Amino acid sequence: MPTAGREFGSKEAVREYIWDLFEKRGLWRYPPPRGRIPNFRGAEKAALNLSMLSYFKRAKTVFVAPDSPLRPIRRIALESRKTLIVPLPHLVDIVFLRGVKNPASASTLRGIRSLGRPWKGGRVDLVVQGAVAVDLKGWRIGKGRGYGDLEISMLRLRGSISPNTPVVAIVHDIQVFDDLSHLASPNDERVTHIVTPTQVIETEFWRESISPNLLPDVGDHTGGRGYPQEVP
Repeated sequence: MPTAGREFGSKEAVREYIWDLFEKRGLWRYPPPRGRIPNFRGAEKAALNLSMLSYFKRAKTVFVAPDSPLRPIRRIALESRKTLIVPLPHLVDIVFLRGVKNPASASTLRGIRSLGRPWKGGRVDLVVQGAVAVDLKGWRIGKGRGYGDLEISMLRLRGSISPNTPVVAIVHDIQVFDDLSHLASPNDERVTHIVTPTQVIETEFWRESISPNLLPDVGDHTGGRGYPQEVP
């Protein structure tokens, strides 16, 4: 069950709640979660769940944030011979990788900095972000610096993504809330899907914005039966 979001009075209160929860339950992996997008136990399973979805399989170009819990999906994207686009921390540059010899090492931040080449723009078929918290409406809370929102906004302004482009948050199940919309600000960007180690969730934002000819996404776990849907 998603956590009730209305009881929180600020984004910072949500962040502190999540960071405390990760620490108390021992669900984090290095680096420590506080002040960061939490690197969580089960990130590999969440990445595998995403890789099984038809919109990942169709994607030729995937934009993935540099957060630690997203390393498994970066590796899978490279192993799948997709073009991987990654913004470097603090958005100092955006680089792309394709056809690398060792996807495991290339998916690390060190590998991205070493092997990545400057990205000049173009179409992006799928966006993957981390989060501190996310709700069923698609509202996402990051660590508080605004880079995730800026990345999505930049892609839209460049014409790299459209309203039908999936924007996915990979998180642990404890990071999913029912409704955080009362904390949203004008610059906040929403996600279309949430993928955890145990479920795939199609957000309200996706159902509101998607073109009718794209529903349902045949080949996904649900077969069009609706979300959230548990996965094996």
